Amino acid sequence: MGKARPFGYPYKGPHINTTKRGTHSARFIRPLDARTIRLAQRLRNAEIPVLLTLAPEAATVDGIAELTSMGVIVSLGHSNATAAETEAALAGGARNFTHLFNAMSPMEGRAPGMVGAAILSRADIGIICDGVHVSDEMVRLAIDAHGVERMHLVSDAMPTVGGAPAFMLYGSEIRVEFGPDGARLVNAQGSLAGAHTTMADSMLRLVGKVLLSMEQALKMAITNPARIIGAEDLGRIDGQAPQELLWWEGSNPPRSLTSGLALDWSVFAP
Repeated sequence: MGKARPFGYPYKGPHINTTKRGTHSARFIRPLDARTIRLAQRLRNAEIPVLLTLAPEAATVDGIAELTSMGVIVSLGHSNATAAETEAALAGGARNFTHLFNAMSPMEGRAPGMVGAAILSRADIGIICDGVHVSDEMVRLAIDAHGVERMHLVSDAMPTVGGAPAFMLYGSEIRVEFGPDGARLVNAQGSLAGAHTTMADSMLRLVGKVLLSMEQALKMAITNPARIIGAEDLGRIDGQAPQELLWWEGSNPPRSLTSGLALDWSVFAP
């Protein structure tokens, strides 16, 4: 047997805005630098897909262009950027947004912010659909405004999914709390610290609460993410080995979809 090979490398932080860092530790935050660019180049030389989330204010347009020229997918998020700063980063080659609405400058009447710039762009947009991070109504509004073809699900799931109800991060406890909107992860200060959900649960919510079709939900969970990383074959049934396929009927997802993986692209509806 050959050596295990990483499927891809999602790199979120440390090149983010301190005021929008979420659970990321402030002591590690820094502007985009040569260390990260060298690491990204090594991964790309090995033909490993890389998605790097950064804040436009923590990088130069030239830095973003250098990353995209080597095939890195630059995703914008954890940012307090203005719409103009966001648009400059998109012009530099950024083509994705990390969990819309969460940890980014909001859309206001006189200031579109990153949220408004994202929705008006032609970039791909990730969104968390757990009823906690974003209301179902706002998820639907974003999809209607931007189009399902350019939206994709992200779980933002943490180790509590399929694991213990608490874990340590940066020396602090992160735990699950249950509320009227669903389960959430909070830190010691009671602030939102991640999601306690699966991709399967997110898909069911898209269908049952946001009122998308199953085909649209599958597109957001499988087809669109596969396209973003240049692995369109993962979003098709033809050519897949039988053991890679799952048959899903009714409202109960297969057990393997509750394992807590951030993304599971082997979900296929009948």
